[in-house]
Amino acid sequence: MRRTRVAAAAMIPLLALGLTACGGDETATAAGRKSPAAGDTEKMRAFAKCMRENGVDMPDPEVGPDGNITFGGNGNARRLLSADREKLQAAMDKCRHLMPNGGELRAFSPEDTEKMRQYAKCMRENGVDMPDPDPEGRLRLDQDTWRRLDPQDPEFRAANSKCAQYRPKRLGRGQ
Repeated sequence: MRRTRVAAAAMIPLLALGLTACGGDETATAAGRKSPAAGDTEKMRAFAKCMRENGVDMPDPEVGPDGNITFGGNGNARRLLSADREKLQAAMDKCRHLMPNGGELRAFSPEDTEKMRQYAKCMRENGVDMPDPDPEGRLRLDQDTWRRLDPQDPEFRAANSKCAQYRPKRLGRGQ
């Protein structure tokens, strides 16, 4: 069970419920929004390639309209967490260093931590059993929670849309 939690926890910065990956530097877009530096996107592509080379079916990342690096929905989190745990953990151990910031999440600011609390509460109020974040603002999801939360489920999508105002702009980032 411990390895499953470790593997699931390792996927949090990658998938964050299909929304975003952890980021490093960012650049401003013409519209004034922040987007990840090209280097971060390339690092995440190298990470995804490494994961595939080590037996884990992971799509290449894309930069979403909000500027976050995403691995898309389509059940990617569910598919990854139904993969062989030992293979997933071994691939993470080999590939994590390729991610921006070595795969380590940056600390949330106090403001973003509060936003994550409000986001989780809003999701629950809209029918999605989302746990509260930890004191640092991160969602710690075990395997059962990952399986229960489906970003492609219409109820999840509706709640996520209603609660987007509370979600920090850059999940996993802080000051």
